[in-house]
Amino acid sequence: MTMIGSVLIAAAPAQATVGDAVCTGTSAQTYSPGLTNTAQTLNAATSTHYVPCTSLADPALNSGATIRSLPGITLSCTALFTATTAPTITWNTGQTSTLSLVGQGLVTVPLVSQSVTYLGSVTAGQFVGDAVALLVVYTGNPFNACSSTGVTAVAGLAALTIA
Repeated sequence: MTMIGSVLIAAAPAQATVGDAVCTGTSAQTYSPGLTNTAQTLNAATSTHYVPCTSLADPALNSGATIRSLPGITLSCTALFTATTAPTITWNTGQTSTLSLVGQGLVTVPLVSQSVTYLGSVTAGQFVGDAVALLVVYTGNPFNACSSTGVTAVAGLAALTIA
C-alpha cells in the first residue's frame, strides 16, 4: 500500500496466479501545448515504469516499461479520461505485452489526488488473452488546470494487474 497525501492507495495484491503479472510503479505524461477541455492537436509523451512486478507464470519477470511519443494527436482532458489506448509493455525478460485499454473516467479527491482506471486485455505477446486493470493516481489535482491554463505535465503512481 502507498500513502499519497492522506489517501491510502491499495496496490494490486502481491501474490499472483499462473498467467498473471502484478506490478506497481510510476507514470508520467507531458503535453505540448497544454491539455485543455477543448480538443486540439498536440504532442504527448508518456512513460510508465513498473517496478516491482511479480509473476508466477514467469518468475524471471520483475519489471517492465512503456515509453511512448505521440506527436500530432488530437486530444482533450475529457477525451483522455475515456480514451482507448494500446500501449506495449516491454518486460525485463525481453518479452512484450500489447494492451488494449479504455479509460473509465476521472475520479477526484479534492486537494489530494486524481485517478484514472483503465480496463482491457492483453491483445498480443506475453499473457495474451488475459484481462488488464491499470490504476494511475496523480498527486494533487493536476487536471483542474484543464479548464484554465492547460495541463503540461503530470506524474503519479501506477498499479497494474494482468490476470
